[in-house]
Amino acid sequence: MNTSVYTKESREGYISKWRSSGMSRNAFAREQGINYNNFKQWVLRASKKSGITTTPVVKPKKKPSIPFVSLQVHGMPQSRPTGMPLMELRLSNGRVLSFYQTVPIDYLQAVLNLHA
Repeated sequence: MNTSVYTKESREGYISKWRSSGMSRNAFAREQGINYNNFKQWVLRASKKSGITTTPVVKPKKKPSIPFVSLQVHGMPQSRPTGMPLMELRLSNGRVLSFYQTVPIDYLQAVLNLHA
C-alpha cells in the first residue's frame, strides 16, 4: 500500500503531465504508480479551483505509413481498349482504385496513405 505524501507542487506537476499525455486518468495514474482515487481527487479539486477542464489534451495519432513496394511491369501492351483502366489497385477494405493514366509515384503513395 502506497502511503506517500505528495506536495501541492508535485500534485500540480502530475496533473500538468497528465493533461499533456493524452492518457485517461486511470492509465496515467497506473503508469505513474499513483493511487487512482487520489489522483482523480487531485484533478477534480484543481479543476474546481482553476476552472480548467478535467479532460486531457489528446494528441492526434499519426497514421502509420504503408510500406510501399516498387513494382515494374514488363511487356505491357502499347494500347488498350477505350475505357479500360491502365492500372487497378484492390485495397484490403475491398475498394478498387482505377487509374486511366500514369501517375507519379509520390501521388500514388499519398493516395494509399489516405486509404490506410
